[in-house]
Amino acid sequence: MCSEIGSRKACLEYARASRSGTRAASVKLNMTMTSVGKADHDRWLMIAVSDRPELAARVHDDRCPLVPLSRSLLIRTSHAAAALIGMELGPEASKFLELPDEILLLILGDTDLERDASLLGLASLCRRLHFIALPIYLAAHGIADPAKFAAVTIDVQTGKDTLLGLQRALYLSDVEQLEISCFLPPGVEPDISMILRHFHRLNRCVEQLKSVRRIVFDLNIPEKENADRLDTGDFVCWAEALTVVLCSMLNARLGCTELTVRGGEFFAEAWKELEVEPAHRPILLRPISKVLSRDSDGWDSNRWRIGSNQFVSVDLLEEWTALRSFSIESSILLINPFLVWTLSALRLSRITTFQLRGIRLDCATWSQVLRALAASIPVATSVVFIDLYGISGADILHFLEKIGRQLRRLTLGYTEYSFRVQSSCPDSAPCPKMPLLERLHAPLPFVTHFLKKAVNVESLKTLRVSPRMLISRRFGGMRHAGKTVLAVLDHLRKRKALHKVQIELEMHCGPKAAWASAMESDLLDPFPAEMTDALSAVRRLVLLGDWDTVRPDLNLDILARWITQFSGVTQMSLRPESDAKRPQKATAAWASASNARLLCARNPNVELLELDGNIFDTRLASFKQATGT
Repeated sequence: MCSEIGSRKACLEYARASRSGTRAASVKLNMTMTSVGKADHDRWLMIAVSDRPELAARVHDDRCPLVPLSRSLLIRTSHAAAALIGMELGPEASKFLELPDEILLLILGDTDLERDASLLGLASLCRRLHFIALPIYLAAHGIADPAKFAAVTIDVQTGKDTLLGLQRALYLSDVEQLEISCFLPPGVEPDISMILRHFHRLNRCVEQLKSVRRIVFDLNIPEKENADRLDTGDFVCWAEALTVVLCSMLNARLGCTELTVRGGEFFAEAWKELEVEPAHRPILLRPISKVLSRDSDGWDSNRWRIGSNQFVSVDLLEEWTALRSFSIESSILLINPFLVWTLSALRLSRITTFQLRGIRLDCATWSQVLRALAASIPVATSVVFIDLYGISGADILHFLEKIGRQLRRLTLGYTEYSFRVQSSCPDSAPCPKMPLLERLHAPLPFVTHFLKKAVNVESLKTLRVSPRMLISRRFGGMRHAGKTVLAVLDHLRKRKALHKVQIELEMHCGPKAAWASAMESDLLDPFPAEMTDALSAVRRLVLLGDWDTVRPDLNLDILARWITQFSGVTQMSLRPESDAKRPQKATAAWASASNARLLCARNPNVELLELDGNIFDTRLASFKQATGT
């Protein structure tokens, strides 16, 4: 214990002597270090920064007030702190190197002048190693070219942390696409300090980049079942840290044009249990107060009260961003107080593509949120709604009524009003006017509702219709598809637009047990001539289902023969049922060239076949990257 205290005192004297230019303390430190180095256990080195507040802040910021050093890290030169010769690059060395540069210079700066050439050589060697080791490290974690695609993966269970490599890459300044994911293993109790530390590191990594075109931010932390384990103070810290990171991502200097935020169900569920309301005297940011929607109380405030005595301040954007495409796949961005940040981001960006995916809110909240969103994206030309729950068809139509005149692409996937009750279009609901609409993808009730207005067909080129999902959620079969197409053809015929609109059909097939037997029954029963003619009008067929258990010798042959009933199909797609919600991964095993050839052999008219994101060109007999449409 006495030797440990002596080493700390010696280091303290040496650091102060280094700043004053004296050498006496250096000799004393050398003697003390030598005696301490004979011990087998670790010793602690404390850096003196009492008269350097900025260094003390850096130490506190990096959480390194004490640095453990073993014998292998002790200095073995005439001056104890001159250089780290023969240092072992283990965990202790990493902790030592986490100190700020200013403190390391205090320790290592007293170097002989005749060694300057060696130091230059070491600097050159370190630079060479930097440009060799880091690319190898990043490639081992699936990042072959970080300038095109960089994935920040923080996995507590496996210890995978690619953020370390990206932070240290001096050659990395411009990134085409940055994907950020943070995982906690199931059953792990959430640690808010760990999450905040990762947010802080992530924010510094984003700030050091010069430009990022696309960012995908996955808040996959942690399970929502553990939401009741965090107190109100933890949520306040998390909310403030999250908005700081989001503001950094949309900094005008960075030039981000596409942002996707997904996940966060854990915090969304917890926020619903808290009493969140605007503060009595909300703090207004003048640049924001003029552009935020004032349709509902509190949406122009950036300070919110949680409970009785907790407050959270949300960072808001204050300048125009480069954002053009915003995909919200997290309900946390649509509830207070984060809704304020979302509205500020939309109002200070010229959003042309807006997407809502995989979000669950109550009907009353959806009604208010959609009104605010519609007022915040006045120039949007493409809108996507997929897998939304608790939303009514009338609210969707009111939303489209406000922004429909400039829309060119509209995609409405599956939406639920209540449990297993699909959103519908009441006759009393408004029919939005969309004179510029070129591509429409929606369920049959919405398609027939839109086609009531002749103006909605003026520019229409492609129409993809989804049959209304059965209450049993089983595969409806060929007759269900035929009735859907017949209804669409009747409306187009009335509008005299049948010849100029390409018809596409998207069907949810479900598990193999559902579609295999239904397709086999369709092949045994003859179809009416009217239905056969309707099916021949379909030019593209998209089937969503469970294809992992498909057997080429049985199930695939049934599927191939069933598709022959669509004699006019030239493009066909087979995608997983949960394609919109699954994370990016390798192509499934069933999406193989042999299966593609078997399907095309039965359907010679098919020119392009998509299997799980890969397009098989029958003319070239090879795969190419899918377009995602």
